[in-house]
This record gives sequence, C-alpha cells and structure tokens, in this order.
Amino acid sequence: MLKEKFSRIAVVITVLLIALLTYVFISIRFFSHGTVSTDGYSYSWPVDDTTFRNAFYFYEINDSLPHYQYREKEDSFKRIANEIDQQNKGHYFHSPNISFIGFSKIRNPLKLNNRVKFRELLVKQRIDSIRQVANSIKDPDSLALLADLEKEVFQNWSFRKHDEIYDTLAPDDFDYFITLQGYKLPHDDKFFVQNGNYYIARLVKDSANKKASGEPRPYFIRKQVKSRYHETENSISIPVSGKWYSILNSTAFILVILFWIIYAYIIFGLPVSILLSISKGKAFTLRNIRDMKIVYRFLLILGLVKSVYPYLEEWIFASYIEGYIPMAGLNSFISALPLLLSGAGVFLICKAFQKGYKLQQEEDFTV
Repeated sequence: MLKEKFSRIAVVITVLLIALLTYVFISIRFFSHGTVSTDGYSYSWPVDDTTFRNAFYFYEINDSLPHYQYREKEDSFKRIANEIDQQNKGHYFHSPNISFIGFSKIRNPLKLNNRVKFRELLVKQRIDSIRQVANSIKDPDSLALLADLEKEVFQNWSFRKHDEIYDTLAPDDFDYFITLQGYKLPHDDKFFVQNGNYYIARLVKDSANKKASGEPRPYFIRKQVKSRYHETENSISIPVSGKWYSILNSTAFILVILFWIIYAYIIFGLPVSILLSISKGKAFTLRNIRDMKIVYRFLLILGLVKSVYPYLEEWIFASYIEGYIPMAGLNSFISALPLLLSGAGVFLICKAFQKGYKLQQEEDFTV
C-alpha cells in the first residue's frame, strides 16, 4: 500500500537532498575555515617600536603628576591616538554594493590638514605683504585702509577656518576606492596607515629563536599592502582615482537599475503571464514554454555566477587581497543554492509542459 502512495524516485531524491544539506550544515558548523587561532602561545605588542606605531600606539601617564599636568598630557596623548585612529579607519562613505563589490570614499585627514596648512600659509603671506606695504608708506588714510584690509583678512580666515562644510566636503580631501566585501585579517595581525601607505603588522614565529619553554619566539613584521582594511565592515578598499571612481560608480548604478528591471520582469512578470495563460485554458503553448526557458536559464546562470564570483574576484584582485582571508567560498554556494534549486525546478516543469505540448499536438492531428 505504501509503495503505491510514494514514488521511489521522489523518495531517493528527497533523501539525497537531505543528506547534502546535512553535510553542508556539519561542514559549516564544525569545519569552518573563517578564523585563525593564536595556537595558544603568548606574545607582547611592540608598543615601543616606532615601526608599528600606528598599529599598537599606547600611552602611560605618571599618576604622581599634578592634576593640570596630568590632564594636559592626557589631552595631548588622546589627540595623537585620535589622529592615528582617523588615519587607520578614515571616515567611511558607502555606495550601493553589487553583490560583493561596491564603491566608497574615505576622508583623508592628512589631505585635510595639508589643505588647512596651505590656506594658513596663504593668509600669512597675504598679511606679511600688507604689513610690508604699510612699512613703506606714511599716509594716515592709506595706513588706515591697510589696517582695515588686514583686519578683514583675519576675520575671513577665522570664519573659513571653522567652516565645517567647506572643510569636510571638499572632493580633494577624499581617497576613492573599489570596496570588496567578505575579507578579514588573521586574528593576531593589525592593519595600520602610515604616511599615506597601508601596512599589516603580521605575527610570525621564529623557529630558530626559541623561548626557554622551547616554543618558537613570536614577533611582528611590517608588510606593506595595496589596499586598506575595515575591521568593522569585514571589507577591503582598493584605491582608484577620483575620475575612475565617478565613472565606475555611475556605471554600476545604471547596471543595478537595469538588473532589477530585468529581474522583476523574469522572476515576477513572466510567471504571472504563464499563470494567466493557464487560467484561460492555454497551458501547453509555445509561448509558455519559451517563458519558462527564460526563467530557468536566468535562475541557473544567476546561481552559477553567484557561486563562482568570489573565486573570480580573488583571481582578478589577487595582488590587492594578499594578506587577507576570504570569508566566502562554500558560503557563496550555499547562498546560491536556492537559485540553483529553483532553476532546476522550473526546468523540470518546462520539460513537463513540452511533453504536454507534444501530446496536445498529436491529439489535435488525430482529431
């Protein structure tokens, strides 16, 4: 009785599918390669090594100092720490991502400070020139005009110096990037920026130089990289020029709009059209079969692209992701699995409709 109720092929496929999903779950749960352990050995941060100053900056203040001296030193150290933190993290501006890739710009505090210093120099030169002219004349009216002009320069500078909109939104103060999602550093490594360049403080073990316990002695090396890292974002940013940033960002925006239009047409529009055709008694038609082919091909292609994209990305940007750990891999296949299964399902339905169309044609010819 049970044999008549259940198809053997359907049961076998169901069992295989459950086994596959179980294997994937166990692989993720117990064999994840997304982290790097410290291997249980201890090490100290090289806080006194200027080679890694922007990665391990740390300050200590003598508690026995008078309160005003303590606060003065603390404010100074905090200002330095904040400047280092700004260099390492930047001020992150996102653009919409396409899958794992996106575009971003980061305000560079060094560029901002250099521009402010340049403006200060121009103001100083202008005031010096006004005073030199004033030293060479004796006419009271002319001296009064020069004094008013010097006062106006000071007032304008005071206003522009504290103009936050002018300071923070100038295009020349930004660095522009292509941003790749899903990358992180090994657990013990530190990213830092120094003199506008990007570095990783990498922990290595010296097998030739061992500690008293016999374990290899760990130490840090300085490695320059081509991209900057965002710890909170789990992403890396590859620098590009402002011109290319504008071109790529605009092109990506247009492509995203076109993709969602095509997606809406294929995933929602065509199925609704097929259902309306079936409701009118016109199920097995060439148009329905053609629309189903479009749907399942689109789903399968999208699923395959989503599966292989992380590996393609790693190949294209190999020199820029050196030193970082990709977090995709198997996860990309898992996220693409619903698309692949949906495409396979529509493919089978399409084959059934093709068979129905042939039977209908044979019946019409018979009649």
